[in-house]
Amino acid sequence: MKKNKLFFENHYASRYRKHFLKMKLLVLLALLTLNTRASLYSQTRVTIELKNTTLSNALKKIEQKTSYRFAYNNEVVPFKRLISIDVKDADIADVMAKLLDKLPLTYDVIKNVVVISADKGAVAENNIVVQGIVTDEQSVPMPGVNIRSKVHPSLMTVTDAKGQFQLSLPTASDVLLFSFIGYQTQELALPVTGDVKISLKPLGGLLSEVVINGYGKQAKAITTGAVGLVKSQELENRAYTSVDQSLQGRVAGLQSVGSSGQPGALQQIRIRGIGSISAGSDPLFVIDGVIVSSGQLSRATTTSNALSAINPNDIESINVLKDAAASAIYGSRAANGVIVITTKQGVQGKTKVNFDMEYGLTKLGTTPEAGKLLTTDQWRTLTAQGVLNNPAYAKLNGVTADNVFTFLDKKFGSGSGLNTNWLDLVQRDGRQQQYNLSISGGTSATQYHVSGGYFNQQGTVIASDFNRYSFKVNLKTKVSDRFSLSTSIIIGANGQNSPSNGSSSDNPITAAVHLFPFISPYNADGTYNIDAAVFGSKSNPLYTAKYNKNKLNQFKGLGTLSAEYKIADNLSFTSRFGTDYNNLEEDTYYNPTHGAGAFYDNGLSSRAYTRYFNWTWTNMVDYHFDLQKDQTWTGNLKVGYEAQKSQNYTSTAATTGLPLNPVVTVPSNGTTPFEASGANTDYTIASLLSLADISYKGKYVISGSFRRDGSSRFSEKNRYGNFWSVGASWNVQEEAFMKSVPFINILKLRTSYGLTGNANIDDYGWRQLYSYGTSSDYSVAYYNFNYNGEVGSGPTSVGNPYLTWETNKQLNLGLDVGLFNNRLSFTFDYYNRKATDLLLSQPTSGTTGSGAFLNNIGSMRNRGVEFSINGTPVQTSDFKWTAGFNISRNINKITSLVDGKDMKGSSVIRRVGLDFQTFYLRQWAGVDPANGKPLWYTDETRTQTTSNYNLAQLVPNHSATPKVFGSFTSAFSYKGFTLDGLLYYNFGNHVMDLWSRYTQSDGDNSSFNHFASELRAWQKPGDVTDIPIYIFNNTNNSSRASSRFLYRGDYIRLRELTLAYAFQKGILSKTKIDGLSIYIRGTNLATWVRDKKLPYDPEAGLTGQSNYNIPMPKVLTLGANLKF
Repeated sequence: MKKNKLFFENHYASRYRKHFLKMKLLVLLALLTLNTRASLYSQTRVTIELKNTTLSNALKKIEQKTSYRFAYNNEVVPFKRLISIDVKDADIADVMAKLLDKLPLTYDVIKNVVVISADKGAVAENNIVVQGIVTDEQSVPMPGVNIRSKVHPSLMTVTDAKGQFQLSLPTASDVLLFSFIGYQTQELALPVTGDVKISLKPLGGLLSEVVINGYGKQAKAITTGAVGLVKSQELENRAYTSVDQSLQGRVAGLQSVGSSGQPGALQQIRIRGIGSISAGSDPLFVIDGVIVSSGQLSRATTTSNALSAINPNDIESINVLKDAAASAIYGSRAANGVIVITTKQGVQGKTKVNFDMEYGLTKLGTTPEAGKLLTTDQWRTLTAQGVLNNPAYAKLNGVTADNVFTFLDKKFGSGSGLNTNWLDLVQRDGRQQQYNLSISGGTSATQYHVSGGYFNQQGTVIASDFNRYSFKVNLKTKVSDRFSLSTSIIIGANGQNSPSNGSSSDNPITAAVHLFPFISPYNADGTYNIDAAVFGSKSNPLYTAKYNKNKLNQFKGLGTLSAEYKIADNLSFTSRFGTDYNNLEEDTYYNPTHGAGAFYDNGLSSRAYTRYFNWTWTNMVDYHFDLQKDQTWTGNLKVGYEAQKSQNYTSTAATTGLPLNPVVTVPSNGTTPFEASGANTDYTIASLLSLADISYKGKYVISGSFRRDGSSRFSEKNRYGNFWSVGASWNVQEEAFMKSVPFINILKLRTSYGLTGNANIDDYGWRQLYSYGTSSDYSVAYYNFNYNGEVGSGPTSVGNPYLTWETNKQLNLGLDVGLFNNRLSFTFDYYNRKATDLLLSQPTSGTTGSGAFLNNIGSMRNRGVEFSINGTPVQTSDFKWTAGFNISRNINKITSLVDGKDMKGSSVIRRVGLDFQTFYLRQWAGVDPANGKPLWYTDETRTQTTSNYNLAQLVPNHSATPKVFGSFTSAFSYKGFTLDGLLYYNFGNHVMDLWSRYTQSDGDNSSFNHFASELRAWQKPGDVTDIPIYIFNNTNNSSRASSRFLYRGDYIRLRELTLAYAFQKGILSKTKIDGLSIYIRGTNLATWVRDKKLPYDPEAGLTGQSNYNIPMPKVLTLGANLKF
C-alpha cells in the first residue's frame, strides 16, 4: 500500500496542485467580483532590498513582510530568474513594476492577493516562440533535455517524451543552450526560421556510456554500480570461436581463462574471484533480456562451449555487472556476476549493407624449450646411462658399458635409425575463414536488422576443427504512438571434432609425447603401423585420428517477443517472452582394431542426445518522473514479475562388438549393448522485482533494487529468498565549485552494498532420492541395486529440506575521473565480497547408512581492487594515439568449513584461512650433490630434508589463483591507417604438471619417452643440478607429485595485433561503396613466459593443471569489410 501511495503522489501531486490553484483563483474572483488592474493605492507599503536572488524568493520575502499573498503558475512565471530590488516605503504597483520589468507578465490585485499571469498582449506583440525537437546521434528523440536562454537564464523548458519543446522569448536575438547529462552542451543562435532540430553528441567520456542490465538501459552518469563495457568493435571479426574468449583483458575484475586450443573450447569466466566451494562460480549470461544456458552442456565431448553458437559479429555490446548495485536485480543467480549481451538492432535511416570476409592460418605457438622431447640418439644415451645406474637390473640382464646399446636396440628396437617427431606428425597448420553479411535500416515506424554468417577453424592438432552457421533477425515496429512490438531470432548451428585429452590413448598429444621416437608411424608398404607388440598400451595417433570419431553437433535457438504499451508519456508497460533452446548430438566411435576400441570388446560406438529448453516471461511497469518538471528531481521506478522454467532431457545408447568396417560407426551395428540410459530434470523460478533511482540535478543519485525469488530447487521451508541492493553516487563535476576547475570533466564517487544469491546447484539436491537399477553417471554417484537379474532399488540421497541459497554480501567503493576534455580517464573500484551459507557435504552418523548430506555451512571472502585508465596522449588532425591499461587484484580466503576441518583433494587443499586454489604437496628440496638422490623437506619449516618421499609432509603452498592480471591496449591511427594491439598479462599464480610421472620420470615408466630436460640429470658426486640421478625403472619416487612440478604461471601474451587501412570516401564515391577497409590481424602472436622450466603453455585453466590439451594457437588472418 505504501508503494501505491508514493506512486500516486509522485505522479499526480504536481498536476493536482495546478488544478487546485486554478480553482482557488476562480473562487476568489467570483466572490470579490472586483478585478482591480494594479491600482495606485495600496494596503501596505513595502520596504525591501535584495540582490541576485530568485524571483520566487523575492515574492516569499514580500509575503513575510506584508499581508500580500501571491498566486501564479510555475509554468508561466520564471520563478528561478535572478533579480535585484531596492525600494523603501513603496506601494505594490512600484514593487511589481520592478519585479516584472522586461518580463511578458501582468498582475491583478484582488484585496491582498496578487495574481501574476501571462501578458497575452505582450507575448503576441513582442515575444517570439521557438519550437522543435532534440534527438541523439541516431535520430532517437531525447526526453528531458534542458533548454535555457543564454540572455535570459530564467527562461527555460525541457523536452517532452517525444523530444519536443516550445519556448517563448522576449526578444529574437538570443542563444539557446541545450544540455543533458552525459552529452555535450550545444548552443543555437537565434533567430531561426522554421522548427529547430538539434542532435546532441555524447561527451565521449565515461559518463556518455549507456549501461544495459537486461531490464532496461540507463545513462552511466546516473548509475551507482560497477559495470564494465565491451563494444562491438572489440568483438567483430576476431579469431575466437566464442564471445567469452574475446573478454580476456577487456574488463577489469573479469578473469577469462582457457585451457585448450581446441576450436570451440570452453572458456572459464570468473568475476571478482571464485564465489563458491561446491556450487557453480560461473556468471549468469543474459542475451537480449533472456537468461540463457552457458558453459559446457555436452556430456561426451572433451570440451565445448554453448556460447560458441552465437556469432560475435551480431553483438552490439556486452555489459559486465560486477557489484550488487548492478547485478542484484537478478537475485538468486547474481552472486557470481552477470554478463548482459545485447545484439545489434536496426536504426531509422536508409538500408545499410555490411559484408565482412576473412581468411587465414592457425599455427602452433612456440613449444617451450622445457617441453621438447628426446630424440632417438638422446633417448639411447640417457637410457643407457639409466640401465647402468641400476646395477641389479644390469646384472640380471647381463648389461655392461660395452654392450648396453646393443641391449637397448634389441629390447626396444632403438637401432633402426629412425627419429620420428611425433609432435610434428600430429600437429599442423590449419585454415580459418569467416564470412558475415548484415542488412539493417528502417523508417520511423519500423526498423530491422538481418544477418547471417559462416565461420570455420581447423585446430592445430589433427582431428580437431569447428564450424558454425549463424542467422539473426531483429524487428521493431511502432503499431501506434502508444503501442510497439519487437522480436528477435538468433540461430546458431555448429559442428565440432574434438580429440580426447588427458591420458586417453586416443589423445594425439598424449600419444605424441609418450611414443618412442624410433617407432615408425607407417609400415614398409605405406599403411599405418598398428603393431600391438610395438605400441603396447599406446596407439598410433595417425590411425586413430582417421578411423575414430568424436563429433559434436550443437544447435542453439534464441527467440524473444516483446510488446510495449505507453500508458502515459512517462509510464509504460512491457511484456517480454524469451526462449533458449539447445540441442546437442554427440557421436563417439572407437574402431575395433587399434587404440581405445581394442580395449573394449571389438570397439565402441556411443550416441548421446542432450536437450535444454528454457523460457523466461518478464512483465514490467516502467515509470519516469520529474517532480518539478525542470530536471531538478528526476527518477525511475520499475516493478515487475518474472517466471522461468528450464528443462533438461538426456539419452545415451552405446554398444560394443562392432564390425571391422570403419564406415559403419553407429551403435545399432554393435552386437553387445554397453549402455542404455536416459534422464530428465527441470526447475522453475518465480520472481517479484523492482528497481528505483532518484537524482537531484544530475549531481546526487540514490538507487535501490529488490527481488524476491522462489525456486523449485529448494523445499517449501526455504523456497523463497529476498535479494536487494542500495547504491549512491555523487557527480562532483556538476557542483558550482568545480566549474573553476575546467580540466576536470568527470569526478564521480560511487558506493553500493547488497545481497545476492547462488542457486547453481542440482535441481533436486534438497530432496530425498530413491533410485532403481544401476547408476549411469559414475562421476556423480555409483550404485547397483539390481540382484540376480531383477531390478532393485534403494536410497541415493538423504536430502535436506532446510537447504537454501548461497548468499553474497558485497560492498563496493568506486571512483570515476575524466580529465582534459576526457582525453584521460580512469576508474578505480574496491570491493569486499563475503560468501556465506556455502553448500558442503556434512558427514552423518554411521548408523544412518548414508555418508553425508548437503548443508549450508561454509563461507568465503573475496576482497580486491580494480583499476583501469584510458587516454589519448597525442591527437592531431591526421594522427591519433590512444592507450589503455587495467589491472585487477583479488585476494580469496576460505573463512569456514564443516567443523573447521580441511577438505583435501588430489594435490589441492581447502583450509580455513587459505586461498581456495591452494596446492597441497610435498616440498621439493632439490638434488643431493653427493649421490644424486631426490630431496624433500620434511615439513613446512623447510629446515630438514629427507630422501624418503613418504617421510615428507604434505604442505599447503602456492596457489593457482593469480595475484594480478590485466591488459595494456594501444592504437595508432594516421589518416586511413590504424595499428592497434592488446597485451594480456597474468602474474603470481602457479601451474602444475599432472603428467610429470611420465615425462620427467627420472627413469620410472621406462616404456615412455621423456622430455629432453632429463639430460641434465645428476652424473657424478659434486654435480649441482635440479634433475636427480636417472635410473632405469626408478623406484625412488622422485617423479611423484611434489612442488618440483609446480611452475610459476607468470606470462605476457600479445593477444591481438591488427593493421588496417580504410579507403577515403572520396576514392569510393564513384563506386557506390560507402566504406571499404582491409586488415591483417594476428592473435596470440608472441608469449613471454617467466618460468623457463614450464614445459607447456602457461594458460592452463582456472585450476592451473595442464592435462595434455591442445596448445593455444597463433592465428594470422587477412580480411576486408565492405559497406553499402
